[in-house]
Amino acid sequence: MKDLTEIKMGRMLTIGSFALGTILFLAYSLTQNGIFAILGLYYLMAVIPANLIIPLAVIVGAFINRDRFPEYVQTIILMLLNIPIALFYLRLI
Repeated sequence: MKDLTEIKMGRMLTIGSFALGTILFLAYSLTQNGIFAILGLYYLMAVIPANLIIPLAVIVGAFINRDRFPEYVQTIILMLLNIPIALFYLRLI
């Protein structure tokens, strides 16, 4: 199986972003300590650029490696699922 860096980066970024964002959200929800809300907003500002750049690399990789196109599409969908989750967390805060 060929090592596809874009897919690995996209999936690692997605899982990492989701996990850390959820931890910050739960910490705020359980403690109502405003520091977690502030940390969460700074966290969002830090990961938004990466979450914009990496999907572009995945899309380009999908067209370069057409034989693995379905894997790239799965990764892009997984990455896009983080958007409504982040918006939902922001709405609850």
